[in-house]
Amino acid sequence: MDMKQIEYFLIICEKGSFTAAASSVYISQQAMSASMSHLEEELGCRLFHRSSNGIRLTPEGTYFRGQAEKMLALDKSTKQYLAGFHTSVPNLIVGCAYGVIGELSDKLLNKRELAQRGLGLKIVEYPDLDCEQAVLDGTVDVGLAIGPVSRELFRADFLTSRSYTFLVNKNHPLAKAETITIHQLQNENIIMMTDRFKSHRILDMLCKKRGISLSYAYECGEIAPIHSLVLQQNAIGIRTDFVFKEMTTTELDVLYLNEPDYVWAIYLISNRNMEPTQLVESFREYMLSPE
Repeated sequence: MDMKQIEYFLIICEKGSFTAAASSVYISQQAMSASMSHLEEELGCRLFHRSSNGIRLTPEGTYFRGQAEKMLALDKSTKQYLAGFHTSVPNLIVGCAYGVIGELSDKLLNKRELAQRGLGLKIVEYPDLDCEQAVLDGTVDVGLAIGPVSRELFRADFLTSRSYTFLVNKNHPLAKAETITIHQLQNENIIMMTDRFKSHRILDMLCKKRGISLSYAYECGEIAPIHSLVLQQNAIGIRTDFVFKEMTTTELDVLYLNEPDYVWAIYLISNRNMEPTQLVESFREYMLSPE
């Protein structure tokens, strides 16, 4: 999924047809249709009902329209905010696990505070385990990783945490439960991120402790398709609670797992075998400082 596809999708919603939308951005109707077909394939759902009378949004399309408007607005505001960084050469490369920038945007995108501390950041996003590896091999200077992290490999400072939550269709038997046990997941189809993400590995560890195993119906390389797959299937999706708070759909419910160790915790990490530079120390002090 890219921003151009999202822009095209919203233009189709506004114009009411593929032909009118394609004409407004000076591309062919075939190119517009192909772009939307690829988007639907990636999301795993149909966004439009197509007929001789025109098009209308499916329930998934209606939900995605709201999310697409938010994504487009966030993309625009983020680019505007980051534009100030382009005037200076970055002097610190920061690896971020997916989702961290959004959670710590007040710190990471605060151009004035960063400039006062002599910090120019280049931020690179990674899956959870790849973020750790980037710190170990020196691809980045410092990381904002998801715990737990190895204290033998990393200097680590805890920053903040959120709960992992479970997304279900309102018709699912577990809907309205609010809190569930890990044993209630044993016979369910689970949709979640791949094992390059800590949500997968922590859950596997908890299951091993309880002597049970789970069935993963689908393992995603990114977060976006999870809600669409849950809408279509009798399955349970796993995401963090701050993502769910942005959802407005009336077709989904959120459940919390009765496991205090199942949390999305952000740590500031650096390679324990390398002496931290003054820039890394300055960044550490900044990230640990009160708001």
